[in-house]
Amino acid sequence: MTNQDAPIYIVCNADNRTGLGHLLRCLSLAKELKILQKGIQLVGHFSQTAIEFIESQNMAYQQSNTLEIAQILKSLPSNAQIVLDSYDYQASDLIASQKTILIDDFCRLSHYPVQGVINFTINATQYDYKKKGAKAQALGLDYFLPHPTLKNACKAFNPTPEKLLILIGSGDPTHLVTKLIEALNSVEYCFKIRVLTANSIKVHTKHQLEIYPLQRNINLFYQWADMLITSGGLAKYEAAFVHKPAVVFSQTVGEQVETLDFAKAALCFDFGRAQAFDGTVFADNFTRLLHDVKTRRLAYKHSQKMFKEDSAGRAAQFVQTCLTRPGC
Repeated sequence: MTNQDAPIYIVCNADNRTGLGHLLRCLSLAKELKILQKGIQLVGHFSQTAIEFIESQNMAYQQSNTLEIAQILKSLPSNAQIVLDSYDYQASDLIASQKTILIDDFCRLSHYPVQGVINFTINATQYDYKKKGAKAQALGLDYFLPHPTLKNACKAFNPTPEKLLILIGSGDPTHLVTKLIEALNSVEYCFKIRVLTANSIKVHTKHQLEIYPLQRNINLFYQWADMLITSGGLAKYEAAFVHKPAVVFSQTVGEQVETLDFAKAALCFDFGRAQAFDGTVFADNFTRLLHDVKTRRLAYKHSQKMFKEDSAGRAAQFVQTCLTRPGC
């Protein structure tokens, strides 16, 4: 069996503890790899919600009875070709006879004994995985792995946004959605607002408000929106990928650091930590942003420049090249 014919195992967990973030970007990569070759299988500990999402994308999967990445890797063939996306492993857990590509964010390990590393974050180019042992690296937004349903980037900037999409991840621990809708009552404009949330929302508003459960086909909502209000994780990347201006409230210190760099690149608008939300301050700052058409247009143009529609395809080509390179 040649490398071209061998299956690729994509290893990640997606449950109540880890959330769906790793799975979503793995599915994006899997869709593109499936175009290049047939044998793609996701392996991990998956919640029922995750399984439903995997099945909606027509992907083969193997449910693991353990959360331990080291044990999952040991359960795979000794010569397996693997893409691994997790924070829950050490370099010592990687198996030398397996050919491994990592999807990584932080370059936290001291050693990367792998065929390649994909890091698509805004700060990726400051890292050098090859100096730490990786044979190849794919760094930066050119290799972004969007939500697997996202497509059709916005082709025109809307100077007068009327449709707001609110998407706060991690279960919205600070109840930011309710606070945002209440604060938007103080903004002079009236909006059509859609909220994606797993929580029950009861709030008085002057706006036209629609509440939806979390969606598998999120593309429909991104395409509907003129502008987003979101948290500091993957959603700010997705908004920029489809060229929609986004106000961002970070939920962790790490998210805040990255969001500041994202905002410096004119790809989003940093509105601080969710835990420090002040409705009056938000209403004032949001109103100023709505009036500042030039700044919002700049974000639209920068997202067009910095995000490529075929970025997931580029990542898949990188994986295939790493796994089929002579001598690998």
